[in-house]
Amino acid sequence: MALALVAIIGLVFITLFYSLIESGGGLFGTLNDVCVALGGILSGGLVWKLYPTHRSHAPRESRITLGIGLVGACLVPIGSGLVIFNVTGWFLAGLVTTFGYAMIGLWLLELNNSALHWIAFPRGLAQYGIVTGWIMAIGLLAAPGILARTDSIETAQWFVLIALYRRSGLEHSVHHLVYRVRSSVINEWVQVNCPG
Repeated sequence: MALALVAIIGLVFITLFYSLIESGGGLFGTLNDVCVALGGILSGGLVWKLYPTHRSHAPRESRITLGIGLVGACLVPIGSGLVIFNVTGWFLAGLVTTFGYAMIGLWLLELNNSALHWIAFPRGLAQYGIVTGWIMAIGLLAAPGILARTDSIETAQWFVLIALYRRSGLEHSVHHLVYRVRSSVINEWVQVNCPG
């Protein structure tokens, strides 16, 4: 539930930021960046919490995707921190955050692909997780922009722009919010079906 709450608050902050952008947006951009960072950290907690269940069904794949998901969960707050502390501009920071969420998307994709074969896991939830994971994985296209330290829309390659715009529009905000709400359902399912 915490993931969903952070996503809703972040959506409110980014909406306020763009509503007030002509007057500078105030602190709402920074507050949104904090929510993005918290979302990454909480996603890392979800990756860790679901690992024992995932391992019991897919031992080899779960170890690989645990690492991928946790690295992604670390990159998200790093990306937010880059812009919050003015280390880079918003563009490069957004690429790092996008790449982090893409790695979390790879974890989500494998987890839900495995969950399709679990008896007690809701099939529709697993299918939705697979679709969400694929959409999030598009953010992997941000990698060349990060490696080139691209910090401007004008100098970014077209596929890097696809990665960033995939996560910056209303579609991403709504889709990611639904994913986070569903993550709360997954978390409740784990607490009921996987005690300890």
